[in-house]
Order: sequence, then structure tokens, then C-alpha cells
Amino acid sequence: MSGREVEGKWHVYPEMAAAGLWTTPRDLARVVLEMQAALAGRDTRVLTIDAARHMLRPRFETAPGEGMGLGFGVQQRGGSGYFVHSGSNQGFRATLIGSMEGGRGAVVMVNSDQGARLGMQLLMTIATEYEWPGYAQTSLRRGTIDDADATRIAGRHRLPSGEIVNIRRDGDTIEVLDLTSGWQRLYPVAGGTLARTDRATQYRLTTEGLTVIDNPSSPKPAELAATRIASEEPPSAVELLAEGRIEDAKRAFREQFAADPKPFAQAMLTRRGYNYLANRRPAEGLALLELSTEFHPTSATAWDDLAEARFLTGDTKGMIAAYETLLQYLDADASVTPEQKDKVRRNAEKRIRMMADERR
Repeated sequence: MSGREVEGKWHVYPEMAAAGLWTTPRDLARVVLEMQAALAGRDTRVLTIDAARHMLRPRFETAPGEGMGLGFGVQQRGGSGYFVHSGSNQGFRATLIGSMEGGRGAVVMVNSDQGARLGMQLLMTIATEYEWPGYAQTSLRRGTIDDADATRIAGRHRLPSGEIVNIRRDGDTIEVLDLTSGWQRLYPVAGGTLARTDRATQYRLTTEGLTVIDNPSSPKPAELAATRIASEEPPSAVELLAEGRIEDAKRAFREQFAADPKPFAQAMLTRRGYNYLANRRPAEGLALLELSTEFHPTSATAWDDLAEARFLTGDTKGMIAAYETLLQYLDADASVTPEQKDKVRRNAEKRIRMMADERR
């Protein structure tokens, strides 16, 4: 994450599923073609049409218009369906995407912890050049926004979902707070609209407040009206964390958990924590994973997730402590099957021995 070459150039991880796949963009492109052939009812080497459809049926929603199937994320963009998958190990980032119809797709691999954004820009460039439905973007022409409108658009705004859009002025720059990657610059375009360059989202100032536009170049862009939040309302825990105010965020999360623990499921905290790690914000990611063990202290899975994150961030001592705590709770954790317990125990004990040997 520091920009230096990974010692040894790459790691060999003990996990065979999450980190054990060694492949190339060409071979992953063959996976996309196999899925597309099965979905079209053509002969394939591995999949039937029923198997492909079963894999791409969303089991749960991860974001508006997005869900998780078996092995792939599933997206609906501009009325077109896509299946996606991304991956990361230390020093490497990869993204795969394929359309469910029309034979569109691409695979991008980057040998850098900081390559996720570059990979996404490459994918968006491909989508624009080949006019993928729902992905293709028209070129943005820089516009202007007068000082009064720039002042009015700054502030915190709440969407109908409860999500908060936080926009600020910093001199001549206008920025929006991304809940994973922090403050991102906005650029004025036509019609009093501000656009992001890292994703297809725009923000338009209206007389009523703020309108957030997703996929503005699609035939039916999603437009959501946000209402301005009173200045005296304190920032939420997720806003504090996104701004990097980690200790303030942890206090706010604890207060919210004490009032209502339901929104703080262990799986949700893990997912958000690893999103931060993937976006090169290890302190924020570890904060969420540590809170997960605090809120779910007898969950072997929570301790396993924290141990893995500490391993990835180079905290050997903290990793060993987390694995040792995991082993204390593993047998009593009814949410883990006996088969899973054996695998988790072997992995924890192997990691502890390996790290202990390296420290000698």
C-alpha cells in the first residue's frame, strides 16, 4: 500500500478458495465466454443453461440494482444485465465483467494495491468505446458553477433510503464524501450539475435541494431527491469513519449499537471492513472488524475475519491474538458446521505456527 514492490513479488496464501486461484486475463475471459454461451443456449464444456441461470439469480441485494449470485455479482444497468467479480491479494487487483446478452465483456488485472481505480477507468473506457448498454458514457464537457450555487450545494443531504450525501467546498474545489474512499472531487458540467469521474453519478442543484443521478447516460437514469439536513444534526458513524475520524466513529457506532443492535450484523461489518481494506484504507477497515468482534464477541467468524485482515496488513502479533481468541470460541459457535470448524482450526493453527516460526 506504500507504493513499494511487495517483498517476494507475491504471497502464497493457505486459502484454496479465496486466495488460491492463479490465472490470467485470457483464461478469465474464457470463463465469461462460457457463461455467455450457456446463457444463450449454445454448447459449452462445463455449464448448462439452467446452471448458468441458477448462478446468476441474486440471493440478496447488495445495492440498488445489484445483487449477489453464486460466484458472481449481478447488476442491472439501463435495462441490461451483467455479471461481475473482483479480486485482490496484496499487490494485485482484478475485475471481470460480462453481459448476459450481446456478448460484451472485459477482464482487467493490475499489479498494484492502488490499481482498482485504474482498472475501473479502463473498464469504463471500454464500455464507452463499445457502447455497452447502461455502462457507456458520453464525454463530459467541463462547465461552470457560480459562487452562489457552489455555496448552496454544499452541505449534508438525506436520500429517501436514509443514506447521507455530504458535499463540501474547499477553496475553489467542490467534493463529495464517498463512504468508502473518502472525499472525491466533483466537476461542474452543463446545467448546474456536478459530476464524479470515478463513477457514473451526478449531483444537480434544484430549488428544493439536491438531486442525485445514477447512470445519467443510460436511457432511464435513476434520479433521487435528497433533502437538506439541519446543520445541528451530528454526523453519522459511517460519515465519521469515511472522513477518517476513527475514534469518533467507533464511539458513534457503539452508541448506535447500544440503542439498536439489529443493523450491525457480523456479516455486514465484515463486508464494509473489507471494502475499506480493498480501497487502501486499512485503519478504517480494521476499526470495523474490531467492532465486529466487540459486538459479536463469541463469533468465531468475526475473529477469523479480523485475524485475516491483520495478517494482510502485516500485524503479526495482532493476527496471532485474534486466531487464539477464535480457537477459544470455535467449538461453542453453533453457526459454524463441524466441517467448517475443522478447516478453520487447521488454518488458524497453521498461521500461528508459521508466524511464530518467522519471529524466532
